[in-house]
Amino acid sequence: MANAPLPDAVRIVVDHLKAANLALVLTRVYGFGLPASPTFPAVRVLRIGGANVVNEHFDGARLQIDVFGGSAEQSHDAMAAVRAELWDLEGTLGAAGVVTGIEELSGPGFLPDPTTQRARWTWDIRLYTHP
Repeated sequence: MANAPLPDAVRIVVDHLKAANLALVLTRVYGFGLPASPTFPAVRVLRIGGANVVNEHFDGARLQIDVFGGSAEQSHDAMAAVRAELWDLEGTLGAAGVVTGIEELSGPGFLPDPTTQRARWTWDIRLYTHP
């Protein structure tokens, strides 16, 4: 018997953050890349690795969360709001699947973005999900 497809971890995070409508970023939350002319501050969620943990039923997606702002302070404050919101994902059940855990792999770090020339804070997490 074939297992159900693993949930899209990026979509889960993007949808959750958009629904939260955080004051600094509102719904400017993007998976896989920023639009051509983004409004800042904005959030980008990328899957940068991970592996299915149990026979294609339990996924451990490694995600990079980037928060871009007009200033280092603005992007820092937006990252703090994003982090606080994402900790609430653990134990949630949605159409995309079940989030069974979140693990911080690297705490937020300031890493200015050479492409956008914006202040950026980046955070790496592992998001555990199953269908």
